[in-house]
Amino acid sequence: MQKRIITYQEFGNLLDQLVNKLKDLKFDYIYGIPRGGLPIAIHLSHHLDVELIDYWTLKWNNQLNKRILLVDDIVDTGKTINILRNELSLESNMIITVAALFKRPKIDNIKMYVESTPDWIVFPFETYEEEPSEYHQEVYSELFTKDSK
Repeated sequence: MQKRIITYQEFGNLLDQLVNKLKDLKFDYIYGIPRGGLPIAIHLSHHLDVELIDYWTLKWNNQLNKRILLVDDIVDTGKTINILRNELSLESNMIITVAALFKRPKIDNIKMYVESTPDWIVFPFETYEEEPSEYHQEVYSELFTKDSK
């Protein structure tokens, strides 16, 4: 596994590719999963002309049969997406589509993505030395040793 540093130019190109994949689909709202999904959701909201919605409005207002686009930067394990998708669709019959810039190769619960990669992705708005979660330190330990920085 490699650490891949995404530049702002590459980030913009990835966003454009995602817009192109989604442009023929219709959505009522876009929700970006904090933190990584928010910049992507804002971009998609502008380019697809779809309203950006916050979590509490999404969860507590009657969104019966609304088409929701859930967006994240990377689907790493699929756990967050599955929890959110199940929680929202069970309560209000929302029609949910999930999109991300990246997904891990073993993840199969997302169809709208730009690239499948095993690499550790560092986005341009993240700090390079940001401390990973305990989960990521365990799973990707070879990336976070002092010799690999």
